[in-house]
Amino acid sequence: MNYYAGKTVLITGAYGGFGRQFIAQLMGHGASLILSDIAVRDIAGTLGPEPAKKLPADWKKKIIAEIPADLSTADGRQKLYDQCRKTGFISTTLFFIVWNKDNLPSCIVILISTILHLSHKNA
Repeated sequence: MNYYAGKTVLITGAYGGFGRQFIAQLMGHGASLILSDIAVRDIAGTLGPEPAKKLPADWKKKIIAEIPADLSTADGRQKLYDQCRKTGFISTTLFFIVWNKDNLPSCIVILISTILHLSHKNA
């Protein structure tokens, strides 16, 4: 049984380095995704050719929403919250970064349980 099959995961910072890796892995484990970053980008192009080849055939159906939002602002956080509420239940938030005005991370939260589940062969 796959831990992520049928679950919905919110990934913020989705098109950055960590986010790209989690997109590919979580889709491969059967999760549906809500993606957020400052700007929406082409997923296959962002992942690169090799990781994109590993996406499941129905990967486009696994993207519930792509939400452009600047989480360093109150308006951006509210927009993400409002849009996520419209999509329904989120099983877990995987990755969250808020950048401060000096372009340094002021808050980083990574769900360790998610990394542990992905690191086990039978996750």
